[in-house]
Amino acid sequence: MDREVKDILQITFSYLNAFCIPRVGTFRKAYHPAVTEATGNKIEPPAESFVLEPGEDNGRALEQFFVARLQYSAEEAKAWVKKISWTIMGELELNNRFTIEGVGELVKTGNLIDLAAKKAQSGAFFGLAPLSIEKAIVHPEKAVVNPKVIVQPETKPEPGVVIAEKKQEKSLNTVLPIEEETEGRKRGFYWIAILLLFIGFAAAGLYFSPEIRHTIGWYTSEEKAMGLDKSDSEKAEIEKANKAKAEIALQKKAIEDS
Repeated sequence: MDREVKDILQITFSYLNAFCIPRVGTFRKAYHPAVTEATGNKIEPPAESFVLEPGEDNGRALEQFFVARLQYSAEEAKAWVKKISWTIMGELELNNRFTIEGVGELVKTGNLIDLAAKKAQSGAFFGLAPLSIEKAIVHPEKAVVNPKVIVQPETKPEPGVVIAEKKQEKSLNTVLPIEEETEGRKRGFYWIAILLLFIGFAAAGLYFSPEIRHTIGWYTSEEKAMGLDKSDSEKAEIEKANKAKAEIALQKKAIEDS
């Protein structure tokens, strides 16, 4: 058999649940539930297999699969469908048998083609082995009892003990909220103290830094007397007036001396 045909058939049966091959028939996947063997000693896990039906339902499923999955062109897909059909029918005409790996064997009897399907475990249950019924049944008389396990009898506390425990629980419930409230107040006082300390440092820096004070227009009385709070034009006028006063004072002194 052509190796490429064999590989493509394996891919097709692993992906499609129903498709047809011209002149051969329609393949459909069948699911089989878990069953008990006739002897009654073994449980077979769920499985699946393909069945072959006469006719050609889902006629274009195979072509569409080749185009979508194998990226063949429409013409290539049609050519491959024909090649698969010719290969299978040619082998059946020569040997009356055609094996599909993992699926089963096609057998031709006269004009009829049948599939001797091979059961495979379903993907959802893959790996499950047949289960022996003897292992699945639990025999009560064979159950193992651990002699080291000792069940202690239930003891009821005295009424006085119950009342004391309830009082203690109540006192704990009342003390805890008070402690939480006290802790909250302490945290609040800490934050207020930190805030006041920050404000104090800011005020001190503002007082001792003339540049900052002058930027916001804050001058001390001494600085105002010196005229530091005036603008440059005002300072110039004051300096001019002071010079004029000094010159007048010098003239008066010169007149008195003469």
